Amino acid sequence: MGLLKASAWFVSGLAIASLGFFFYQIGLDKADKVASGAGIFVGIIGLGISTYTAILTSRAAHQTKDAQSVTSSQVGGGVFQARNIAGNIRIRSAPEIRRPPINGTAIADREAEELPTSGQVIRRSQIFGSVSQIDEIGGDVEIEQ
Repeated sequence: MGLLKASAWFVSGLAIASLGFFFYQIGLDKADKVASGAGIFVGIIGLGISTYTAILTSRAAHQTKDAQSVTSSQVGGGVFQARNIAGNIRIRSAPEIRRPPINGTAIADREAEELPTSGQVIRRSQIFGSVSQIDEIGGDVEIEQ
C-alpha cells in the first residue's frame, strides 16, 4: 500500500473517531439533530457529484464509439466508412483495383500514436481504390461509383 493511500486511510479513520467523540460529548439528542442536518448537505453534494459523473461518462462513451480508423494498412481496393446514418444505404461499388503491396508487407507503425476518439481517419495507409467517408447524414444515402 502506498504512502498516500495509507495516509488517506489514517486521516479518514481519525476524522470518524473525532466525529464520534464529538457526538458523545454533545449528547444523543443534539447529535441526532446535527447528523440529520449534515446528512442533508452530504446527500445534496453526492447527488450533484453523481450527476456530473454520469454526464462525463455519457460524453466519453459517445466519443469513443464513434471513431472509425484505417491505420497502417494496404488496401487493394477502396475504403468506405459511414457513421451515424439514419435511413437506408445503397452502395454500388466499382470493380476492385488490385495492385501488389510495396515489398509485399504492410506499412508498420513507426511510432506510438493515439487513435482518434471520434471522426473518420485514414492515416499511414496505401489505398489503391476510391475512398468514401460519410458522417452524420439524417436521411437515405445512395452511392454509385
